[in-house]
Amino acid sequence: MLNPEDRSKSAGRAMVRVDLNDDVTSFRLPPGAVAQAAVYSDHWQPIAVVRRILLRMKSWMNYVI
Repeated sequence: MLNPEDRSKSAGRAMVRVDLNDDVTSFRLPPGAVAQAAVYSDHWQPIAVVRRILLRMKSWMNYVI
């Protein structure tokens, strides 16, 4: 998470590293596959619903195209 004092220095995004603990070789992900993730908190919960909808719509678009 970003330090609250450093919020003015970033453009609203933070670099993170996601470590997968499970073996994902059975998913047969193609090279170059991308993912989106969201971090939810108790702050601005109504916006979290909108973000969930947007993530779902994006996943549908990636599945269809």
